[in-house]
Amino acid sequence: MDQVKVKVFGKLEELMGTNELFWSLPNDVKTLKNELENKFPSIVNIQYAVSVNNKIVSGDKHIQKGDTIALLPPFSGG
Repeated sequence: MDQVKVKVFGKLEELMGTNELFWSLPNDVKTLKNELENKFPSIVNIQYAVSVNNKIVSGDKHIQKGDTIALLPPFSGG
């Protein structure tokens, strides 16, 4: 079974209980978000960005075997 590595940061890491997981290869970012939110309902109301291979995705993007995904909650600097 093909999988992708999903890195989890910040508040999402707390809510999901992990900083990294391996997930069955989804077709696209939208499918991945839906699957993760079904498995981890506590993240449904959290805004977060998704990056694929270190590039933030706006909208949807096809995911391929070997891609590295990151879930990035909002952050602020000071």
